[in-house]
Formats: sequence, structure tokens, C-alpha cells
Amino acid sequence: MTNKTGARQHAGLSCIRAEAYAKINWALFIRGTRSDGYHELDMLMQTISLSDTLVIEKSDSIQLIVNGEPSKDPESDLAVKAVRALTAFAGRPIGVKIDLTKRIPARAGLGGGSSDAVNVLLAVKELYDINISRTDMKDIALRLGADVPFFLTGGLCRVRGIGEKIEPLAPLDKKYLVIVRVGEGLGTKDVYGKYDEMHLPPSILDMETCMRAFSAGDWELLDEMELNDLEKPASALMPEIGETKKELRRLGSIFTRMSGSGSAVYGVFHTKEAAQAAADRMRCGIVCETKS
Repeated sequence: MTNKTGARQHAGLSCIRAEAYAKINWALFIRGTRSDGYHELDMLMQTISLSDTLVIEKSDSIQLIVNGEPSKDPESDLAVKAVRALTAFAGRPIGVKIDLTKRIPARAGLGGGSSDAVNVLLAVKELYDINISRTDMKDIALRLGADVPFFLTGGLCRVRGIGEKIEPLAPLDKKYLVIVRVGEGLGTKDVYGKYDEMHLPPSILDMETCMRAFSAGDWELLDEMELNDLEKPASALMPEIGETKKELRRLGSIFTRMSGSGSAVYGVFHTKEAAQAAADRMRCGIVCETKS
């Protein structure tokens, strides 16, 4: 049995294998800053086929293996934090060994750690038969990070607030992507800090208009819009982001943006062959596709 996040459950529920899919932001608007310091967001998020693979099995302790090596700092990893959070909810000891094959670039705005965390939450719930409502699961996910609740739904969603308001949308036609993580990545806090420092005004673009343009496939119009309010601060921290966008456009991308807080940049192509040809010309270009 496979759920929408990609988790595959094995007989006997002693081990679960999951594909933790990444995401991109088609749009990310900042509508203002809340009294608690968090930014009020309005985002259009999309699951893509790029994934990490996790094998989660029962154990006497919590262990994290990343690409064949024990993690040097497991307690800072969202996957381990997810286990700790569900342990606190269940009120009983929980041990798992998490074997993570990492493919989604870190510090890239692709949600790899968030997707890993959700798949671990779902796996631990099944392995230990934890009775938890979807509301409680969503609350735990939100405490782990703003992107985490989205991965409980996946597909194409409008996400608002600080990540807690999720509206599933009808899927778009499949598109092929080339993703490039620029440099060594960017820290989310650093990018938001730069945004605040630059005193940029809240976006006035209307999300409903953007969603209609995406549904109609009007990529020429969309490519003219400024759809990610974090691109300016991220580019101020890492000017190579702008150069990467120019290169993807030169290679035939019909729509090019930075995802989330960066530093990953993606280009949209009509065909897989066109995407592969562009990736072959880019340093570390990753070809993938949208997932409904």
C-alpha cells in the first residue's frame, strides 16, 4: 500500500520504505509580518518527482543513517525531531532506525528535510499503531517547520498563514523541470532576515490571478511576473542566482524561478528531452517532473 506521500508499508509493519518527494514554489508572496515576528505567506506549492528514500524500522533506540554513514548530529535533523515529537504525543518509548538516502539538495528551498520528517511521522504512526487524528498530526508537523504540513497533502496546493492553511488544487498538466542548487545553498533564516533588512513592501500581486494563469498554461505571462518575494533578498546574498536563471532561460526554459528561500533555481520545459538537453549543459542540473 502506498500513500500520497510515497510511503510504502511492508507486511507485518516492522519496516516501512518511503519516497519523500521534494517541492517547488510556483509562487511565494509575503503579505506582512505578524505580531509574533513570523511572516504571513501566500504560496503556491507543488510536489515534484525528485525524492529522498527512507527505510524506517523498529529499533531499541533512535538511529539515523544518512547515505550509509551514521549522522554526526542526529538531534538537529528534522526526521529525528519528528520521532521525538511523536514520542512525546504517544507518551511511551519509541525507537526506530532511519536509513536515509539523500538526493534532495539541502539549503535549497526544496523542502527535503520537511518531506523526510512527514514520512517519518507517518511511518512511526503505523509501526507503533499510534492513535492520532489528522489535526494533531498537522499540529505536530507545523511545530517542526512551516513547510512540513504541506507534505501531509502534497500535489498542488495553495498554502497560507505560516504554513497551516492548506488548500488542495486541481493538478496542472505535467511539466518537466531542471533544478540547480546554486552555490552551497542558503539558510532560510538568513534570507528572511535579509528581506526584513531591505524593508521590501508586501506583495500586491493577486494569487487568484496567478492561479488562473497557471491553470491556463500562460507561461509567457507568468514569466513576466515577480512571483517569489524572497528572490531579491536571496539574490542579494548570492548574486549567482540571477545568473543561473539567465542560463536556464538561454537553454530554453519557458518559466524560471527560485524555489522557496533558495538557493535552488528551476526551469520549466515542455518535454523531458528538452529538460535533459538543458541539464546536460548545466553544472549539477537535476531533471524531474511535477507530481499530482
